[in-house]
Amino acid sequence: MGFQSIYYLLRAPKGTPRSRQTFLILYTLVLAVLIAIGFGANMLFGQYMWIERGPNTPGGAIAYFAENTAWWVNTFGSSAGVTANFVGDSYLASLLRSPQYSLRLI
Repeated sequence: MGFQSIYYLLRAPKGTPRSRQTFLILYTLVLAVLIAIGFGANMLFGQYMWIERGPNTPGGAIAYFAENTAWWVNTFGSSAGVTANFVGDSYLASLLRSPQYSLRLI
């Protein structure tokens, strides 16, 4: 969906402001990178916990999880996910402040 959005932004009509297109393309790419980092880190941590190291740890996968929650890969992946959420919410909040997208409460 991100690549399709970029495709349509690049093919926007002539009157569309170029700065807005550039911002939205960079915004889409930043979100894609952050989500990929979070997904990859969680996959690696899950692989270690359930397949490679968890079964050999005394107490099993749950004990491995408890011992390695602060591992830098897990922390980095969680931070990327939280940052992606913050970036997405910030953009939505900025839309609420603009006059053309204002919400009218009844």
